[in-house]
Amino acid sequence: MSSPVAVVRRAWPACILAVACGLVVPAGMPGASGQGCPCGTLADEFRAADAGLVREWIVQVPFDSAASRLEEVVVGDGLVVAQSGDGGVHAIRSATAPGGRAGTVAWSRSINAVAGHAWPPTVGSTLVVVTSEMAVHALDRETGVVEWERPTDSLTAASAVEVGGWVYAPLQTNRVLRLPVNPLGRAGTTEPPPAPAATGRGTAKAKTPPPRAESLEPVSIDAGGHLDAAPVPLASGVLWNTANGLVALEPAPLGWVRHQLPETTPPSWSRVPALSLAGPPAVRGDTIFIATQADGVARVGLNAPKRPGLHTAWTARLPDRATSGPFVSGDVVVVAIGPSGVVALAADDGRELWRSNLAGTLVAVAGGRAWLLDTVGRLTTLDLATGSRRQSFCIGCFTLPVVTTGAERLVLA
Repeated sequence: MSSPVAVVRRAWPACILAVACGLVVPAGMPGASGQGCPCGTLADEFRAADAGLVREWIVQVPFDSAASRLEEVVVGDGLVVAQSGDGGVHAIRSATAPGGRAGTVAWSRSINAVAGHAWPPTVGSTLVVVTSEMAVHALDRETGVVEWERPTDSLTAASAVEVGGWVYAPLQTNRVLRLPVNPLGRAGTTEPPPAPAATGRGTAKAKTPPPRAESLEPVSIDAGGHLDAAPVPLASGVLWNTANGLVALEPAPLGWVRHQLPETTPPSWSRVPALSLAGPPAVRGDTIFIATQADGVARVGLNAPKRPGLHTAWTARLPDRATSGPFVSGDVVVVAIGPSGVVALAADDGRELWRSNLAGTLVAVAGGRAWLLDTVGRLTTLDLATGSRRQSFCIGCFTLPVVTTGAERLVLA
């Protein structure tokens, strides 16, 4: 048995960034062939055309829905990974690449999660990482071959993530286990400091020593507090959120530099627990946007002029508790605030741009619109510039919301 996934993009010629909508139908349901179930939804070519969209592709994802169900759909750069309850991990090419076209299943693998639970997979530049309760499984991104499996000495707390040649796995012992992407190669190097300039005649020119290769042995890092969300890439380093605030690691000439947010945040923001985040941080280069259920939204920067380390650029109070987000598109930050609706803030200074009373779950910001599943089960869009309601669409059997904050893509499953 199998399940179809469809992708649509905006048909506007001026729109450079494609808006994608992937839809996964559990096998065995009516329309599993990709015909009946998509009818009337955005996977329907005619319905998509009414919304100014073009269905890019639709593909069958192979798993037995009689024995299990689809649990996670993760959107990566050029790859969509679906995880089923039977331990199956299925990679779909979302962009045309050598050896395959967009909308094809690149590979399917079965991962034996010893403890019977697996966190959502993550997509890196070379690996797809699957994290079970007591192990980290690294699959080759292109082929799905299991490159290595590493048991952990304690229960994992969230998904492990590939960042810059390393895999970071959060543990429930308030630590992060760092593993090399390639245990048999060179995971990374640390550049030595520059040699002093020669002074005076006859002074021999100092030789620059070669870069020092970092050890490939696993490293257990003090997380700085309880951590229950996956780390995220930040500039050339990595970022995670703990019970005591944000922690960032970035490479330096002689090792790594650690930054922690509480030293420079206002008092009300120095006690933000990990569980109060409404959604994963939205990272754009060296800028971080976070939304908490209690305090509001903050913009955090890394290494601004005359302000090394993490620093708070602005904070903004919300009229109600944040329930999802933040989502960032251009200079607009969008956050869902529960029954009070949706609010948009300016990315540069945090001022409120507009507010909508449409309540629901934000799933994406793409194509000049905010997309959310409203309280009556419709996929409704809001104009990013004005907050006005645009269109509503039937979701049919595609009832698994897929939240995409790292990329401007719309995915339904």
